Amino acid sequence: MSDVIYGETFEVSYLWGKRRRFPRYDLIVPVGFFCGESLAPQLERGLCRDIGMGGIGVLSPMAAGVRHNDVVSVQLSAHGLDETLRLFGIVVYTDPEQGFGLQFADFTPRTRVRLKRLLTYLAA
Repeated sequence: MSDVIYGETFEVSYLWGKRRRFPRYDLIVPVGFFCGESLAPQLERGLCRDIGMGGIGVLSPMAAGVRHNDVVSVQLSAHGLDETLRLFGIVVYTDPEQGFGLQFADFTPRTRVRLKRLLTYLAA
């Protein structure tokens, strides 16, 4: 188990020059996301790759249109959630083959509780 954590930490540090503040949990579920500040944003589709209190990794063929520092809204439904979870974040990395990663912005208290509940379920 510690090898997996070490490997993930090393990879993230090597690729992106940062260490994650929060652990990520594997979660493969469909997501919808809105990107940018367009007056008529279009819902794009992708897959959640992993999620934690600090952010989410998204796999999507539309990743090429997502740029560093874009503001993105992600919505997902997963086992353990009573309704769709909507999260906002800033793009901290993009890769046409690997998708993109978001660092979450501030949560409402309700969203924080719901995300913690999901992560507790995933960690069990």
